[in-house]
Amino acid sequence: MSTLGKTWRIKNRTGCQNLHESKTRLYRIWIDMKSRCFNPNSCNYKHYGARGITVCDEWKDDFQNFKSWAISAGYNDKLTIDRIDNDGNYCPNNCRWESQSVQNMSRRTKNTSGYVGISRHSNGKHWYGRVRVDGKQYCTGFSEDIHEAATMRNEYILLHGLKNRLNKIEVEL
Repeated sequence: MSTLGKTWRIKNRTGCQNLHESKTRLYRIWIDMKSRCFNPNSCNYKHYGARGITVCDEWKDDFQNFKSWAISAGYNDKLTIDRIDNDGNYCPNNCRWESQSVQNMSRRTKNTSGYVGISRHSNGKHWYGRVRVDGKQYCTGFSEDIHEAATMRNEYILLHGLKNRLNKIEVEL
């Protein structure tokens, strides 16, 4: 079989144009993203696919489409793929490339508040917001009301032009 035949088979199976491309970091990110969403045997499936998070049709079966988006969106080997809406799918309008430290601030955590960056103060009466910028943690305000603490955190992020994830605030009437 010729080399051309092997390259064609790999492209049809993986979406890659050549063997070298399938060994790149970007290709591994694409494979891992799909595994988290579609493979129930993946250790991270419970955090993605089981929650209904999927990969858009544009990227799911076409590495070249994903690669084109990645390059145009500022991909480099020091960044990781980040979903802007943590409950949203992997798609061009919900993904960006961020440093690991920025992405760590937006991950889901086991907290009692239900909000990113909001915790109960040790006095048990107040909620407080926090953001991490360049490795330093900043307090965004205290309140007895959890929604107010989340609102203060959002306002701090917007006021300072930070990339930290904003909270969706649902106030009961």
